[in-house]
Amino acid sequence: MADHADHVHAAHDDTDPPTVPANHVRFRVRDAQLDTSTSGGQQTWFLAKRRQGMRKAMTLYCERWEMQLDSMRFLFRGRLIHPKDTAEMLGLQNDDTIEAIEASKVHLLLTRPRTRVRQDI
Repeated sequence: MADHADHVHAAHDDTDPPTVPANHVRFRVRDAQLDTSTSGGQQTWFLAKRRQGMRKAMTLYCERWEMQLDSMRFLFRGRLIHPKDTAEMLGLQNDDTIEAIEASKVHLLLTRPRTRVRQDI
């Protein structure tokens, strides 16, 4: 499943993140279905060069879960990810999560209220 030429690797076991070389970033792409009772909680860990475009990770995720790339959208912190965006451009850090959602449902995700994290704990 890994493509060494593009330096994007998908983990074979979706629960164990890969180790991280210095110029790479480890992140996961997870299903962002709004109805968690029907979502399988599917996720895939990736290891990519910080300056590598996200197209390969997006394609591998869709292939892994048998989805069509053109029917999916990927978001990081509420921002739509484009295939030419890099981890460096997005500010992606190790163990960050990218959300994958069907294009027809992306507006629901963007208008969903976010839970607030208390800073004083």
